[in-house]
Amino acid sequence: NSIAQWSISGHAKQLGFNSINKAPGLHDFSGTFIVDNQGGTFRFLNSKPQLDWPVSLGKPISSVLDGSLIWWKSGSDWVLAARNLHWQGEGLDITVDSQMQLYQSGKAPMLNLAADLKTFDFKTAKRFWLRHLMNESTIKWLDMALVKGEVRDASVVLSGDLSHWPFADKSGRFSARTVLFADEFKFASDWPTAQNVLLDVDFNGPGFIAEGNTEYLNNSIKLRPSGIASFSKSDLR
Repeated sequence: NSIAQWSISGHAKQLGFNSINKAPGLHDFSGTFIVDNQGGTFRFLNSKPQLDWPVSLGKPISSVLDGSLIWWKSGSDWVLAARNLHWQGEGLDITVDSQMQLYQSGKAPMLNLAADLKTFDFKTAKRFWLRHLMNESTIKWLDMALVKGEVRDASVVLSGDLSHWPFADKSGRFSARTVLFADEFKFASDWPTAQNVLLDVDFNGPGFIAEGNTEYLNNSIKLRPSGIASFSKSDLR
C-alpha cells in the first residue's frame, strides 16, 4: 500500500549541486526544511555557498544567501518559487522574487522573475558579464568603456517560456533597467575620455539601448539613443 500523506522536517548542512552544461552550480549551502507529498519550503540559514558557473563567470564566487524556496504540485507539474531571496557576492547584492513552472513533459520552464540590485561599481559589473551569452567584441567594448563609475537603481523583470530566451521574437519579456553614473567613460578606444556621463540604460531582449548626457572636451552633450542590438552578434550602434 502507498502512503497517501507524509511529511518530514529538519536541518540540512553542506548541500550542493554541480554546474552542468550552461547551468550554474551551488555548493555548501545550509538551511531548514519542511516537506510533504504536495510540496515544501527550504529556508536558507547562515549560508555562505560557492556559486560555480564556469561557462559564464569563470572561477567560483564566494557568497552569502538568505531567503526561502517554496515548491508545490500544480496538476502533474511542479512550481518552484523564491521569496525575498537575497544573494551577495563580490560586490553584487541582489534581492529576487520568482516563480518557475516545471513541466512533467520536459518542455522548457515558464519563469516569472523580479529582481532589484543595490548600487555597484564598474569593477563589479565587469566581473559578472554573462560570457556564454555575450559576444567577445561586446565584452571588450564594455570593458574599455566603463572606466570609473557606478551602476545605480538597477532592476530586472523577466517573464516567459525559457525556450525562447532572450525573447528576441517578443514571445516573452526581459527588461533590465538601470542608471549609469560615470566619472570617466570611453565611447571608443581612440577617443578622449568623456566625463560626468549620466545614462539611462534599458537591456530589453537580446541587447540594450541607452540615452543621456555627458561632458566631452569641456562641452555638455546630449546623447541620442544608441546601444547594441544583440549581445550574441552585434557591436555598438
